[in-house]
Order: sequence, then C-alpha cells, then structure tokens
Amino acid sequence: MQNRQFLENAEDILAFVQDCQSAQISCALCVVTGVSGGSARSVGTLVAVRADGQMAGYVSHGCVDADLCVQAIDAINDGKQREVIYGVGSPFMDLRLPCGGTVNILIDPSPDHVKCKEALKRLMQRQAVTLVFSAGSGFVRLNLQHKVTGWDNGIFSASHVPALRLIIAGVGPPLAAVAQIAAAMNIEYHVLSPDEQAANYVSGTQRQSFKHLVIQDVSIDLELDAWTAVLVLFHDHDWEPNILEAALRGNPFYIGALGSARTHEQRIARLLSRGANKQDVSRIKGPIGVISAARDSYTLALSAITEIVDAYRG
Repeated sequence: MQNRQFLENAEDILAFVQDCQSAQISCALCVVTGVSGGSARSVGTLVAVRADGQMAGYVSHGCVDADLCVQAIDAINDGKQREVIYGVGSPFMDLRLPCGGTVNILIDPSPDHVKCKEALKRLMQRQAVTLVFSAGSGFVRLNLQHKVTGWDNGIFSASHVPALRLIIAGVGPPLAAVAQIAAAMNIEYHVLSPDEQAANYVSGTQRQSFKHLVIQDVSIDLELDAWTAVLVLFHDHDWEPNILEAALRGNPFYIGALGSARTHEQRIARLLSRGANKQDVSRIKGPIGVISAARDSYTLALSAITEIVDAYRG
C-alpha cells in the first residue's frame, strides 16, 4: 500500500479528504499558494491533514511537513483559516528549506464537503477542475473552467487536471518493463496485448486493466482524453495500424511507437496508404524516448516514460 504522505495527485488528496468527511473526522485542506527559489512542490499543490495527525501529501519531506501538520491541527481546533510561510522571511527561524527558497501555504480547517466531493468526482471523470480559495474564508467554490493557478484580487485558484493515464499495447520485455515502472510511479495504466500472459502485469484494480488482442486487423476503441498517453511496443508491426488509428481518432497528448527511424518511416507510409492524413500521423512519436538507441528493456521503458511525463507536464 502506498504511503499516504507520499501521495501527490489532487485526486488522491481529495479522496483522503472525502474519506475523512464521510467518517465525520475533521480534516484540513492545505494549498501551496506561493513558491520562490527552489521547492519540492509547485504552486497549487494540495495537502490534507486529519485531526489525529494523519497526513496525505507533502511539501518538503522534512520538518516543514511536521510543522504544517501541527499548524493544520491547531487550525482545526480553533476553526480559523491561517496562512503560514516557511523559508526566507518565515517567523519559524529553525525551519529552513534545504533549497533556500520560500513556500506559502493556506490552511482551510473545514473545507466544504459538497465542493470537495464534486471536485473529486470531476477528476475521477477525467475532467479538469479549479478549486477557488478566499484569503478570508478558505475553500469557497469550484470553477468548472481550467484557470491559471495563482492569486487574483485576494482569490487563489488552484487548477488541477486528471492524473496521467497510460495505454500500453505490445508484447514481451518492453511491455513488462513499462508496466513495472508505471506501477512504481503510481501511474494508471491499461495493457493491450495478444499475449495472455501479459495479464500478469496488471493488478486488476480500476487503475490497471488488461485487454486480450486476438486479431490484428480489427477495429479498436480506446478511452482517450487530453491526459492519456498511448505507447505501442510491438516488434511485429502488423499489430500496430488499428491501434494507432484508434489513437489518432482521439486526442491523447502523446502517441509513440517502438522502432528505429527507418521503421517509423515505414509505419507512417503504411498508415498513409490506409487513408490517414499527414497532419494526423505527424502526431506519432518515433523513435520513442529521451535516450537514443536504448538496447535493454528497462532503459527503453525509463526513456519512454520520461518522455511521456515531460509531455504531460507540458
């Protein structure tokens, strides 16, 4: 089980908040509202703290998190929103960020249950959401439009998009390595493969699934959105066209396929001969990865996932 303190996605933090609220356990919602210099987390980062000290999320992996926990519990006890600052300019002289920067955090001691639930629902439905905080009254509303994260006239907007989702189609060691690294990174992923043994690469949870591919030339439907990546890992490239065509029908932020530059040229030519247009096929990345000519499966997997995460971060 993943340590809750190491959770990072807004969806996971809000799920923790909802669990607390459903169990009638007081829980504060904290949001990073400002960062200067180096910082482990970005502006808009969410952290939740229960009245008993359990914490979901983190700011610095150190004494700052411990003090934030104390501050959040104090806020829960007195029912008052507070803003804290750590690092340069902080009143907490003994709490310094190793990177020498500054982090500002707003603590809402009693976030609105209905709004938290709706924000979580939207993220789970693969929709972006903006949590809006007032400097005087904490988490006040949701904005269903994706806004720029930051302050505007005493109002702080924390915009969050759905977590990265990865669709992996392929066989063999590259598929196994990508699935293993994705699982270690807590990335949601779904495997498509003609190899039934590839079902062993998924846990069977909602965040992981397996689809057995039986016939090469069959139409495939993929659940795609702007926060989903498609990675195709076949050495037998006859499996590729229908999967890539399905990917091109959607709007994934990344489409990549295994193979050399020459293989990629042949892949593109084949797709064009099947009716794809040049603008669409230009979306397909090949060769994949940030490390050129990776010769082992784990290097290839790490290289490809690094490229995907970088594209997701925009």
